[in-house]
Amino acid sequence: MAMKLHHIGIACSEIQEALAELKKIYTVSSVGPVVFDSVQNASLCMVETEHGINFELVTGDRVSGLLKRKQSYYHLCYEVSDLEAETLAMIAAGAVAITKAEPAVLFDNRRVRFFMTPTGMIELLEAGSQ
Repeated sequence: MAMKLHHIGIACSEIQEALAELKKIYTVSSVGPVVFDSVQNASLCMVETEHGINFELVTGDRVSGLLKRKQSYYHLCYEVSDLEAETLAMIAAGAVAITKAEPAVLFDNRRVRFFMTPTGMIELLEAGSQ
């Protein structure tokens, strides 16, 4: 599988509060706008750090169960050049697809797909055109 780590998804109840907490640990280099994704039924914000670690802050119904269990780490996202091929590879490796491939507002409508694995949730993000 040719996957490149893109971001860590963080479940939060309030994006600005989560951002303030990230800033206590990381030097934040940029903060994207908060966008609502109707497909995911969530508000999202991308945060880039000078440490090379990017975070996607996620709030809404999609993550309410995680927050009730006091779990903030939500998923790892990998950017892939061929979403269909990587989907087949993930399934062959034992991952279970939990969503279909759908456009994501936060990523300029590039398609994403989520999988559950024995080690947690993984999101695949279709690479943008170069």
